[in-house]
Amino acid sequence: MDMNKKLACNFLLTFILLFITSCVEDGENLEKCMRTVRIEPRWIHTRPVNESEDVNIRIRPNTSFGTSEEIKSDIFGVNVDLLTSGYTIVGWEDYSNVNLDITNQTVSVQSTSRSRAIADPSLFSAGSATAEVTPADGFEIIPLIMYRQVRPLIITIEFEGMGIPFINSINGTLNGIAWERTWQNGFPPVNEAIRPTVIQSGDITYTFTPSEEEGEENWYTGTRNLLGIDGNMQQMLDLNISFNNDNNDVDYEINITNQLAEFHTKDVDEPWYVILKLNLGANLEIDIVDWISGPESWITAQ
Repeated sequence: MDMNKKLACNFLLTFILLFITSCVEDGENLEKCMRTVRIEPRWIHTRPVNESEDVNIRIRPNTSFGTSEEIKSDIFGVNVDLLTSGYTIVGWEDYSNVNLDITNQTVSVQSTSRSRAIADPSLFSAGSATAEVTPADGFEIIPLIMYRQVRPLIITIEFEGMGIPFINSINGTLNGIAWERTWQNGFPPVNEAIRPTVIQSGDITYTFTPSEEEGEENWYTGTRNLLGIDGNMQQMLDLNISFNNDNNDVDYEINITNQLAEFHTKDVDEPWYVILKLNLGANLEIDIVDWISGPESWITAQ
């Protein structure tokens, strides 16, 4: 080991010893520098995906020489012994089909080079907290507020008109969705923003399948799980309807920005619905008749 490295190591060891001894009185031991705390996930705006699941928790000291520790907790909380110091604590449920950056607290979908999402992320929650553990008697609770990170967006098209028998298939592309964003801009955003900002945005495809429910013979529905919308963009739904009998396809663009106004904030543990009623005439021209939108409980109550 060269002289510079030896000096650096000696300095680091001295610094650590000074830190430890600073909270140890004469004749006491290291236990004086420790405190038992309880980290409790708080499911205020969301709920656990599974009542018996483990929650992943990372504890990171806010000092340059500290090392991160990862532990498991049940959905109610976990006790841990920590040195007196400042900490950043993050927690997250198991996830799939997303990229989760634990350090920077960002989430992004898997996508193509065109920023088109190619897989639906699973439902999960994540959150963070900061805490200052100080020498004291008694028990300390650190609340870890969990925020839902994914929400289903269900788009249903109800057709009326003489052109219905000619429908062969319906596909769509929704533009202006979140492709990468911070955890804090989930459901709902920490700062209560109605239309939160994102790091990157793109689009996602929808495939609409006919309903098999009685009384919904002319309904077509598509479902995707989203990280959210891009609050700085409009949300445009581009439909492509193909017909049989050698009729040409019809492309139709619908602005559903207003129908997603509360997508990030209202009843965020439920799927969000946008139901469009379209008239398809015998000439295969399309007109909007009506639309409604809202969380599942509100839609089903109509």
